[in-house]
Amino acid sequence: MNGKNQQGYDANILPLVSDLYLQARASGDLLKSQYETALKCEILVRSLAKIGITALVDEATGYQYDREKEELQKILKGYISEELLPWQQRFPHEYYKQIFRLNGWEYNVSNLKLKPSVVGRWTNTYIYKQLPKGVLDELKRITPKDKDGKHTEHLHRRLTEDTGHPNLNNQIVTVVTIMKLSKNWKDFIKKFNDLFGQTTFDFKQ
Repeated sequence: MNGKNQQGYDANILPLVSDLYLQARASGDLLKSQYETALKCEILVRSLAKIGITALVDEATGYQYDREKEELQKILKGYISEELLPWQQRFPHEYYKQIFRLNGWEYNVSNLKLKPSVVGRWTNTYIYKQLPKGVLDELKRITPKDKDGKHTEHLHRRLTEDTGHPNLNNQIVTVVTIMKLSKNWKDFIKKFNDLFGQTTFDFKQ
């Protein structure tokens, strides 16, 4: 069941992050300074539990699938900008710093500029693919490529400012949070898969 949509994407991220904190608390991995946040997460999860009932009813009646077909174009319109927006740094240094830390790579300016190409694939998997279904495919379709098949512009420059960018930022914050609570890349992938319902691992190659 995919509860992501233009209106409800933020509501799905909150319980995922909250559950991560609660799991860390249960296993005794939280710092003392994080216990207050974990308590708030527990309250939040209980409050949001009722939201899932509506989604289950939609799925049982089949209404969800009709709605997905009808709203696909609305979602793409909400997320995809008709014009190429000016470049702004959307991925904070902390995102890359955590990737380097989890993989045991030395983090410095030179290495950041020459980061392995796999980082781009990971960004698609853990950031862009977590946006509503169809958004990443549309971004790839409308973004030009060079003779080597590489996109000539950053994908986020095709996202809308009022919907696309805020949800992109939310996903980045969520992933960075998971990274900070992970011991290594394998641990991050396991936590990510547990939270987002993935069934396969994507280890470093």
